[in-house]
Parts: sequence; structure tokens; C-alpha cells
Amino acid sequence: MGTIHIAYALNDNYAEMTCVSMCSVLENRKNAEIVFHLFAEDISRENTEKLNNLCIEQEKSSVIFHDISIDGELFVTTKYDGYGSPNLTKETYVRVLMPDLLPELERLLYLDCDTIVVGDLAQLWETDLEGEFVGMVPDYSLGEKEKKKQILGLERSSIYFNGGVILMDISKLREYKLSRIATENVKILYDTVTSAGMEWFADQEVLNYVLQNRIKKLPMRYNSYFWISLPCDERIDECIKALLNPIIVHFIATPKPTELGNASVLLPDCERYYKYKAMSPYAAEGDEEKIALYKAREAKTLDALKPCDFHSVRWYCTFFAKQIFELSLLRYKTDGNGKGITIWGLNAGTWILTVFLAAHGVEVKRIVDGLEGNQGIEVFDYSVESPEVLRGSSSGTYVMLDMRNYDIAQQVMEQLQIWGYSKGDFYYVYAPLWEGTD
Repeated sequence: MGTIHIAYALNDNYAEMTCVSMCSVLENRKNAEIVFHLFAEDISRENTEKLNNLCIEQEKSSVIFHDISIDGELFVTTKYDGYGSPNLTKETYVRVLMPDLLPELERLLYLDCDTIVVGDLAQLWETDLEGEFVGMVPDYSLGEKEKKKQILGLERSSIYFNGGVILMDISKLREYKLSRIATENVKILYDTVTSAGMEWFADQEVLNYVLQNRIKKLPMRYNSYFWISLPCDERIDECIKALLNPIIVHFIATPKPTELGNASVLLPDCERYYKYKAMSPYAAEGDEEKIALYKAREAKTLDALKPCDFHSVRWYCTFFAKQIFELSLLRYKTDGNGKGITIWGLNAGTWILTVFLAAHGVEVKRIVDGLEGNQGIEVFDYSVESPEVLRGSSSGTYVMLDMRNYDIAQQVMEQLQIWGYSKGDFYYVYAPLWEGTD
């Protein structure tokens, strides 16, 4: 296997997350030697020592710091101010410069600082790129990717990729002169994207543009942010692996797990972060108490949503999706009597609900929706049908209502009863946000 070279680009704000990510790599490796390459323009002595200390007592691991200087005028960036935390900084552009910064390497794995490795990286590291320059996972976030592709001038058939995990053939990128091409295009691309009113994702936009048709698609489990994904173009079996057996978990959303003390609610995977933080030089005595306080605050947040206005509930549905879907599965196992499940409704969570059920051994029979514009849309191997197919099918059908508008859900439940369904034949998936969890 040899040595796995892993690179991070960071600043002081992301030193802790980087160290926790590195710790997760070491805890889950099997036999490989790991060399971490850290690119930081300005980092404190305290953080430098902690990052170094991680590998002091670990065999077959080392840290190399690389000084860099990024032109903030040339490499334009933005900040996310929802929680006052930096999101996109100029350091993110380091990955397009790495072919020149690491001239001695032929292969490199780049990881965003806000990733956690929960499996062995050997299989990813040994992936055959089949002549392509890099391997990346498609972007499954909730953004308008088709519009972004159009703005960037990508071919209609091409894939828009997420830049958080990149397996690089450094030698090919060096021959391609990636650093020069990226530098020449960054300002033009920034103006093109922002003038169209779209959010700028820094180097991710640059990589998608300059490497189009030279990127090998990697499985979703190598860059999984499952609970806020919209995997329209992925196979359901790959989504199940990303849920049950991810290799790399990516905290793409805000707030980040480090903001546990201030956030009312975080995405379900945040607990993974604190597992590895407890093993790292950043372990803190107050973390257990902080986690307990957070869990209590999260429970109060859920309680406060019952009842609540539609827009707030719709936003929080994402954060509480795991609990909500678990309750839905429990209700089906209690009342379903082995009937086939039909999902009524289509929203960004429908793909995730379908995967969640399949991952727990419950296959969806069909998906229906009352909006004619949604009928015919493909959800994995399903084509969304008209609800009329439910007429006369109550004896063998259990309906899960996957809609976040409470009033519409009430109307649908009334319609189901008109069609002969009893109250034990259907369940409103998001009911816990209005009616409690019992």
C-alpha cells in the first residue's frame, strides 16, 4: 500500500476541526503510513503544537507544515454570516495550487477541514482514476446545480462535483498546468457566477470548470452529507452505503459541530465529531457537559416547534429528519401489518426517506403526488404517479405522507379516509413537529 499523503488547507479558525479530522484518519487506518500536509498562511504556535502533537505518539504518521501566501485580491472569496463563522476563505484555493506546491508527489488526497473519516481510506487511495486527473464525488447538496452548470458553461451531460474530497493525480495536474489555468480563470468565473445572482463556492467552481470531463466520479460514501443531500442522479444502493457505512462524513452545512455551545440544533452526524475530538489534543473537560446541555436545548427546540409556523417547521425538518424518520419506521412496524408502503408527496426529503426505509429493510412500493407537474419525476427506480392509484387499494397499502405543509397533509388524510383507509393505514411523517412524538 505504501504511504497515503493527505492534505488540508486551514487557518486558525479551522485548526481544531482539522486536527479532529486527522485524528479520525489515524483511528480508522489499518496498516498504512500517513503523511499529513498542512497548508496554512498564518497559524498560532498553540495550534501548531497541537497539530504536531497528534502524531508524536502515533507510529507511521507525520505532519509537514507548508507555508503559503495566497493573494486575497486575485483569489476572491466570500464569508457566510449566518453564525458569524468564516465559510469560504482564501485558503480554500490552495488545492488548485498543490500540483506546484508538492512537486515530489504523484498522488494526493485532499480533505476539507470539516470532514470526519469513519472508515479505512486504503480503498479510496488505491482507486484507479482510469486516466482522469482527479476523483471527486458529485455535489448532492440542495443547491441549483443545473443552473450553476449552465452558468459555468459545463456540458449538459456533465456532473457538478463537490470539492471537499479530491483524489488527485498530482503528476497529471502538473502536466496540465492546473495552477496557471485556475489562476487565469478565477476572477472571470467569480464575476460570471455572482452576476447571475448565485452563491460562489470558490475553488469548487474553478475545479468544475477547468477540469470538466477529466473527473472520475467517486461513490457517495467517500463524501457523505447524507441528511442534507438530494441524490437525484445516484443509485439507491450507493445512498444506502452512504447512510449505513460512510467512509468520509462532510459537515458542509452551518453551524459547524464546533459551534455546539451556541447552536440550537445541529445535523445528526455532529456526534461523530465529538467522538474523535475526545481522542485529540483538543479534548476538553467541559465537552461532556456542553453536549448534555446541547441535547437538552435541542429537545426544547423540538418542543417549541409544536405548534409552529410552517416556514420554521420546514427549515427544522432537515435537522430533525433522523428522529422523524425513525418514528415513521416505528409507526409502520407497529401498524403496517406488512403492507406495502406508498409515499405520498415529493420534496427534497423524499429521496432521503426512501433510502432510510430501504436501509432498514422496508422497500417502498410506489411514490405518488397530487401535483401534476411532479408526476413522472424519477426518484431512484420509481416514477411518481397520480394518487388515484390508491383508490381501492387500502387492504394492501400503508401510506406515508411526505409533505411539510400541515394543512395539505390534513386534506390528504381526509381524502384517504374517503377512499376507505382507516387511521391505522396511514401516517403523516412530519407529525412529530406539530403533534408530539407519541
